[in-house]
Amino acid sequence: TWMKHNGEGIYATRTVPGWSLGPVRLVRQRHTGVHYLHALEAPSKTDGASSMRLDLPGTTLSESGSIRLLGSDAPLAVRRTSEGLYIDLPPSVRVNGVHWPVCVLRIEGLSVQSKPEVAP
Repeated sequence: TWMKHNGEGIYATRTVPGWSLGPVRLVRQRHTGVHYLHALEAPSKTDGASSMRLDLPGTTLSESGSIRLLGSDAPLAVRRTSEGLYIDLPPSVRVNGVHWPVCVLRIEGLSVQSKPEVAP
């Protein structure tokens, strides 16, 4: 049932050229322009916090933009900085009570200014 909740982030999407950050992939829906972020493994925990953080360097979110975890009503804290977006996921990310191996975020109003730089 993972596909039932996350399929919209896969079908008719294309990878954003050059945007890959370790286990995090960014794709864009061809017809609507909505972006989807695929976290292929659990993101790192923030400094001593119980939540996990996804970093999206080189991106901005419009004032009317929104980010939500597909298959979940859990609130997400989003911080905008000059470097990009930081998204705090709730502890133990679960979608409909099940821990999914890959979480997918639906992002409306995202702009990608630059490719992320990955340290060697």
